[in-house]
Amino acid sequence: MSPQPRYARATAASAARSSPKSPKVQEDATTPKKLKRPSTLPSPKFRAEYHDSGPFTLKPENPKKACRLATLPPEIRLLIFEHVLRVCPTVYIPQHGARVACRGKQLWPALLRVSRLVRQEAAYVFYMQTTFICAIHDLSFKAIKYWVELLPAAHRTFLARNTNLRLDLRIEMREWVRASLAQSWIATERFGNMYSIRREKHRLHFISFCKLADWFLWCGKPANVKMKWNYAVEITAWSWSGWPSRAALIQQFLDVCLLPFSFPCVHQAWVRERRQSEMKKEALNMLDGLDGIFQGSSRAEKATWEGEWNRKVEILRRFLGKW
Repeated sequence: MSPQPRYARATAASAARSSPKSPKVQEDATTPKKLKRPSTLPSPKFRAEYHDSGPFTLKPENPKKACRLATLPPEIRLLIFEHVLRVCPTVYIPQHGARVACRGKQLWPALLRVSRLVRQEAAYVFYMQTTFICAIHDLSFKAIKYWVELLPAAHRTFLARNTNLRLDLRIEMREWVRASLAQSWIATERFGNMYSIRREKHRLHFISFCKLADWFLWCGKPANVKMKWNYAVEITAWSWSGWPSRAALIQQFLDVCLLPFSFPCVHQAWVRERRQSEMKKEALNMLDGLDGIFQGSSRAEKATWEGEWNRKVEILRRFLGKW
C-alpha cells in the first residue's frame, strides 16, 4: 500500500484542534452557539399567557361594574347573538353601494361595533346564517363584488360557509341589448375587441359573454372560490302578448347569455384572459342553478321547451366540462 501523500496529511495544529481532549472542542460541545441576531419569536411563557388569556377581552365602560356578558361561555354568547341577529334574517344588497337599510338595521349591525371580541363572535353568526340577496341588472355584478371586497378577510371566510347567498337575475330581454351598447366597449375590452366582429348579432353574443366571463373570473379568485352562489330568475321581461312564463324566460336567458360560450364567433374574438379553468366552476354552477329552476317549473310551462332545453343544457355542459 502506497503511503499517503504529504499534502493530504493533517498538520500538527489541525490534529490538536480536532482532538477530543482539546479545550476548543470541549467548549464548543458545552456552550450553545450564539445567534447572529436576536430571535423575533415570542418566548414560551409569553405564548402560554397569551393563549390562556385569549386574544380579545370585554372591557366594560365602568370598570367598577362587572360585565355579565364577559363571564358567559362563548357558546352561550353565540346563542345570544343568534337571537339578536334573527331580527333581520334577510339582507338585500343595493346597487349603489355597500350600506343598505334592512328593517331599520344597517348591513353591518351595531352589534358588530361593540368590541373586537363581540365582532369576532357575532360576525360568525351574522355572515354564516343570514340570507344575502343581490339583484343583478343587465348582467352587472359590480354591487355584489364591491360589497364582498369591503369585508375583512376573516368575515369572508365566514361568508364562504354560508349557503344562503342568492343572486336574482333580473334581465329585461328587450331593453338589455340596447342599454348595454352604450358601455359595451368597457365590458369587452378585457377579453377582446368587439369591433373585430362584423355582424351585430355575433357582437351582442360577445358582449353577453364578456359580462359573464368577468364574473366567472372573479369567482375563480382564491379569496372567492369557496363561495357558493345560488341563482334565481325574476320575471321582469315582457312581450306584446303579455308576461312570459318562467320556463320561456329562462330559455331566452340561456340562448342570449350562456349559450354564446360555445359559439365560434365568441372564441374567435376572445383573444385575452383565456383562463377557462378559473371560469369553469362558476359557469357550471350557474348552469346547474338555471337547470334546477327550469325543472322546478310547472309541467304546463316547461312542456313546450323541455326537449330543446335539455338538449342545449347537455351541449353546454359537455363544452364547459372540457375547460
